[in-house]
Amino acid sequence: MTSNTNKKEEVSRLTSDATTSKTLYEKEEGRLLHFHNDGNIVDDDYCTPNSVILFITNCVELKGYGVSASLENRYPYMGLFKERVQLFNTGRATFDTQSRPGDVKIYVKDAMPILAALTPHYGSGPEIENNPSSLQKIKSSVDASYTAGLQEDTLPNRLTAFQKGLESLWCYLTHKIHEGKKITSVVAPVASGVGLKKSTLWYENYFPVLMKFAMKTLFKHNITLILIGPKKKVDSSEPIPDTPMELPMTKKRKIENNESDEIEIYTPTIE
Repeated sequence: MTSNTNKKEEVSRLTSDATTSKTLYEKEEGRLLHFHNDGNIVDDDYCTPNSVILFITNCVELKGYGVSASLENRYPYMGLFKERVQLFNTGRATFDTQSRPGDVKIYVKDAMPILAALTPHYGSGPEIENNPSSLQKIKSSVDASYTAGLQEDTLPNRLTAFQKGLESLWCYLTHKIHEGKKITSVVAPVASGVGLKKSTLWYENYFPVLMKFAMKTLFKHNITLILIGPKKKVDSSEPIPDTPMELPMTKKRKIENNESDEIEIYTPTIE
């Protein structure tokens, strides 16, 4: 098992490598980076066919909570939880209907926003290092795959999966842009879905990864990043690599929803 020291070093590497330059951050804020402290992700302002709504959930739950529940009610074509089948009476999805850490599922409907469900972590709540409930589940569960998933649900693994999911999302958006699709904004909630009670922890860990992604991809295409929630200033002199992300896409399928509208579910993978 990885030592606590190694885990801390891995988190430091992921966040410091992805930390934004103060100059770049201040340049983009107000232009391509916006904070909407009082916004609601289901507001009509974000309900446009040129918007992408990015949200986070875990891999095993059978229903959405908080932001994901609000989005499911607002946009019935978001079928993430409808796809999951309960494993006996465990309250979680069967292994073959679970998501995997790093997956991003895309839900599309004509004249509506693109919904992107990213699953950077396996279980609910904080990472395993700070989650007594998950530790207890590991001790009591007889489901080997579930136990293994919880044991790997560390902060470094969550951040790596978060980065992978963002890269997969960019695969999809690049594909759509090349097809002529106009994307003007990506909307995402601050500190939602990652099991953190304080937004400061989200800013310390997830925000740097998100900003590196935005500066390498979205901002280069004049796509605005709108963050719904409290703002915290970033102060760093770490430069951003100038390498664009261009990644392969696979696993494309289509299903029919209950309203007989064709919905595209797109799960890109990194090879």
